[in-house]
Amino acid sequence: MKIEMARGLYSVASYLAAPFAIVRLAAKSGSHSGYRAHMGERFGFIDRSGSGSGQRHIHFHAVSVGETLAAAPMVRRLAEAHKDWSFSVSVTTPTGRDQAVKHLSDIADTCFLPFDLPGSMRRFLTRIQPDILVMVETELWPNLIDQCHRRGIQTLLMNARMSEKSAISYQKISPITRPMMAKLDLVLAQFETDAQRFKDLGCKSDKVLCTGNVKFDIQLTDELKQSANRFRNLWQLQGRQVWIAASTHPGEEALLLDIHKRLIEQYPDLLMILVPRHPERKKELQQLALDLKLSSALRSQTEGSDSLPQVLIVDTLGELNLFYGLADIAFIGGSLIPHGGHNPIEPALWNLPILTGSYCHNFSQITQQLVQAGSLVQCQGSGQLLVELGALLQDESAQAFRGGKSSAVLAANQGSLERQQKQIEGFLV
Repeated sequence: MKIEMARGLYSVASYLAAPFAIVRLAAKSGSHSGYRAHMGERFGFIDRSGSGSGQRHIHFHAVSVGETLAAAPMVRRLAEAHKDWSFSVSVTTPTGRDQAVKHLSDIADTCFLPFDLPGSMRRFLTRIQPDILVMVETELWPNLIDQCHRRGIQTLLMNARMSEKSAISYQKISPITRPMMAKLDLVLAQFETDAQRFKDLGCKSDKVLCTGNVKFDIQLTDELKQSANRFRNLWQLQGRQVWIAASTHPGEEALLLDIHKRLIEQYPDLLMILVPRHPERKKELQQLALDLKLSSALRSQTEGSDSLPQVLIVDTLGELNLFYGLADIAFIGGSLIPHGGHNPIEPALWNLPILTGSYCHNFSQITQQLVQAGSLVQCQGSGQLLVELGALLQDESAQAFRGGKSSAVLAANQGSLERQQKQIEGFLV
């Protein structure tokens, strides 16, 4: 009874919060029109009547760009192996939707996940009619999982991660989260620490497996390498050193641009590629560069250019891995501030020496492995970051040596995509 009461109070709070959520989406639509599009989907009015008669249907739910890109290879592998299955994908953000459409529109329907209201989730599941709901990383919603449980829909969390900070947050509302965790049919955790935290939060021990991180199975395609070479030649970067500041957040860019300002005093041809986590902030970043008297250009306006200024601001989506291919050194954002960092696997694939700040708790296991291998250095603030960048720019052999240290870490962690595929197939085959 206490469990139902807790979830009931959560649902009441969710209904009360819904109008404010709509206002917030409308406010954010100034930066991306997709926030106000498909509003009916936010309440479960999905334009889909379910899978065909007798056809197995798998629904994947991601949040935004990162989770969608993590799920895409799995959806493709399953679609290739099971021609008679159907697929759909839901996301939370319009940028995630853009990526889902770009990478999966030929094999999967795409929609927004509704607000976590009982009525909306009932409508959503009635229209989607999945046999399995596969959620990606940490995207868990109490009413969604409860409605799946009531309908006998298997719920699975793939590539699951749970940072210490997130675990503490879940623990604070345990009357809501513990019953939700107990209803999950399978959790495929990235690391043993993630697996243990899911168990501590209420998941059944025999329903939690450690299967690794599918992002280690990303491969640099010939097409991607050719694109990187094309832009390197187009922008005449052969004689310039390039560092990339990737997935940055407010509070970091001013520090990073100031570091770049100091570095170009010694390395006048140095190029900084600045990739904000939210590209709609491009005007703000242009102004920060202007305030420091740094010349800058937007990626969206440089397609025909044959050279670049001191700072390239990437205001496009889905190209981060490409721009790692143009860099000599990578800094991973969200780590100079208490955000928790971002995934360092992609720069490791390009054999880049990697620098971060001290706040990497969202990816602590991967970060620690790369630190131990010698390819990643965590800096205790912008001062140390300036020193580390300067040292690498001064010694190109050190760049190659440290970047090459990533290969052993990548090799030791590969195979997760196949392992997780077998677990998903085990529910339906």
